[in-house]
Amino acid sequence: MIPGSGADRAGLREGMYVVAIDRRPLDGTLSGWCRAVAGIASGQTAELELRFGNGERRRVDVRFD
Repeated sequence: MIPGSGADRAGLREGMYVVAIDRRPLDGTLSGWCRAVAGIASGQTAELELRFGNGERRRVDVRFD
């Protein structure tokens, strides 16, 4: 985690897995990540859906830097 980054400010921590960005599911690949974030510009906010190791899910807003 990069201190002060959007992820840090949103409270993302080890053991949290991003499974969707703005409701676009990720498939575990770099190309899937690139497709999900396409069109999100620096300074914009997107909703990340997180999954925890225990299966719990939560959504948080993250500003992309």
